[in-house]
Amino acid sequence: MSQPAVSGALARLRVQFADPILIRKGKNFELTTRATEIQHLVEHAMSEVNRTYALVPDFEPMTSLRTFHIAATDYLLSQLASPLKQAMTTDAPNVTLEFSTLTSDLEIGLIDLVRRDVLIGSPTLMMPGKKTKIFTDRLVCIARQGHPFVHDGAMSLEDMKRSELIQVVIGKRGGNAVDSALFEFGLIDRVGVSVTSVMAVPAMVSGTNLISWCPERLFNDYKDVLGLQIIDTPIAPITFDLSAHWHPSKSNDPAIQWLITKLQQSARRI
Repeated sequence: MSQPAVSGALARLRVQFADPILIRKGKNFELTTRATEIQHLVEHAMSEVNRTYALVPDFEPMTSLRTFHIAATDYLLSQLASPLKQAMTTDAPNVTLEFSTLTSDLEIGLIDLVRRDVLIGSPTLMMPGKKTKIFTDRLVCIARQGHPFVHDGAMSLEDMKRSELIQVVIGKRGGNAVDSALFEFGLIDRVGVSVTSVMAVPAMVSGTNLISWCPERLFNDYKDVLGLQIIDTPIAPITFDLSAHWHPSKSNDPAIQWLITKLQQSARRI
């Protein structure tokens, strides 16, 4: 843009935002506080504009230079990131993956789907947009080997009421199947520790007499090194699904559909 064109654009921005946007400091210009506040939003918007222009009717994985942005829980990334990257190395060697973790409050809106290509979470989270199933696992109750209240691989309800529990809080407290079961069996007041990270549970159980529920695949990753065991309790293992969510505007993007297929294939291999 020429200098007069820049001046004209700045004048329109100043009217739009009712703010000077740029102010002179000596020989230089600096952003105002308001301009600094909206800067990251503008960056996100420009990123999406650039990606929109980059869309093509066809997607060739072997030659694509695309960057995929994927958000998921820390647990799911621990399971899927490696097999997905292995698949990319073979099928799409020049594609880049950018992973980010979901915040524990799980307040997901359309803007979050716009900023990522795929967001992976529970199908019950009421996320806007489109979704499809990616992954299935079970929540199992775990304890350390040698736990004093575990007998023949099981713990009675009476012993559970004498134990301290770890509660994993993701989303609204009391809003998941484990919390519902704890209420049903009168165990919710036995919660001694609350965490917002599923990945922290195995290590916390290992060194204490705490018990907790965690994904079975995560338990299998750490059972030997941390000396853990699955225990039978009156609360049966809970099966759960995780789905890929994406913005409706991306439904016709062949690259997104290819990515979802690769995620499903990677999940089947673990």
